[in-house]
Amino acid sequence: MVTLNYIKRALIGQSGTVIGLDYQGIKVLAAYEPVAVLNLGIVAKISLAEIRTPFIQAFLIVLIISFITIVAGTVLFLPLVIPLSEKLKKMQNAFVQSLN
Repeated sequence: MVTLNYIKRALIGQSGTVIGLDYQGIKVLAAYEPVAVLNLGIVAKISLAEIRTPFIQAFLIVLIISFITIVAGTVLFLPLVIPLSEKLKKMQNAFVQSLN
């Protein structure tokens, strides 16, 4: 139904792009253009889901890699910090005892 509107626009000499619903009710990006030599109009459309899918996949991959990197950094950082923290606690306790 909506695709026919795009064809009508192309047939009357208009050209452009539109985001709308196609005849199946799927949200699409449609481009329409008149073909003056043949007195025809041409419409090309692609589902917005097809356009978004690679971006969503890339986002999920980056999210997983980020999570793994954060966990690995934490696991590698803790063995370095725990001994320093314990040493600082001992020094603090010794300092407090020396004040008493």
